[in-house]
Amino acid sequence: MAEPLIVGIDVGAGIFQLDLLAQNIGEAAPNAQAVERHRDGIGAAGRQATAPSIKAETGFDPRSGSSEILVIQFKEAITRAYLDLSYFYAGEAESAGRNYHERGVWQAYHGARQVDRGSFVSNSNDGHFSLPVMPRAPFDRLLLSATPYISDDGVEIAPGLILTDSSDFLLRRVAYVPVMSE
Repeated sequence: MAEPLIVGIDVGAGIFQLDLLAQNIGEAAPNAQAVERHRDGIGAAGRQATAPSIKAETGFDPRSGSSEILVIQFKEAITRAYLDLSYFYAGEAESAGRNYHERGVWQAYHGARQVDRGSFVSNSNDGHFSLPVMPRAPFDRLLLSATPYISDDGVEIAPGLILTDSSDFLLRRVAYVPVMSE
């Protein structure tokens, strides 16, 4: 059997074989206008933190308890996706002697049906993070969102403990395996 075709897309290049949408906090639905570009990646255009931050990061707002959403809509069904994130740090916050890491959630859909979901936690001190997404079934849409910080021992940060910042990230690169190539 031949090796599967892996399609790689640098999201900063502006040439897409996929569509990117975002949903800022308070918006009713994802849309293309909510996508923000930054030299190190793409994310949602809203600003969810009061601390100095990059506006384009897709982030969790600790004040509202909700997250912006980044949607990757593939032009075909795929079996796997490999994402490169930036500005996604381990040990980004510390409170009451606990070290907190950035965390996110992915949700894979085929049409309107969710086929799988998972979470990811940064282990990166330099902010670069590789995220393999390998759901149980083919998918054509992937939603990414941020969640509250999580500690070394798996405890989610208490609501209200840190209100100036929380988990956030930029999408730097997408590579994927189309169903037809396997």
